[in-house]
Amino acid sequence: METAITLKYRPDNPCRRVQVPSGEKPEDEARFLTQSEFGLLRDSMADPCRVFSEFLVMTGMRFGEATAVTGADVELLAKPATVRVNKAWKRDGSNSFYVGVTKTGAGKWTIAVNPGMVDHLVPLVASRTGDELLFVSSPGGRSTPPFGATIGYRLSGRRRRRGWQRTRASTTCGTRMRPG
Repeated sequence: METAITLKYRPDNPCRRVQVPSGEKPEDEARFLTQSEFGLLRDSMADPCRVFSEFLVMTGMRFGEATAVTGADVELLAKPATVRVNKAWKRDGSNSFYVGVTKTGAGKWTIAVNPGMVDHLVPLVASRTGDELLFVSSPGGRSTPPFGATIGYRLSGRRRRRGWQRTRASTTCGTRMRPG
């Protein structure tokens, strides 16, 4: 409206002093899975998706961070076992994917891994070299979300993929160790 005044389309701004309604709605409230709800979902998945979804929930990592994890990022012999988060999948100007810094840019941290998850990670780490991705859709390829985008949106109740992180908070007592 201010632009319309500047361009002399209007002499005044009829929107001035109008109370703008709140953008928040009751349905925007954050939603997440309980431990039993996640268990039902997990039990209905095939093995590769089951392990990956448990990894997302137990670590609270974003999809792009989790799918950029390599064997070198996992330290299974540490006490406790850890996963280093220092990169994520990104899109460039031509819509191609590449591995770059995490969303926050300064985001480098180490996550303690639940002992139950260690049992799932051992065969993944053992079957790959240090620079190979742990979670892939096809041999050597970048993993694509079989469910991550849809469930992430539904869990969060908003147009963002934070549902797995919220589910982690409601189902586990995992810890993040910073910095490092």
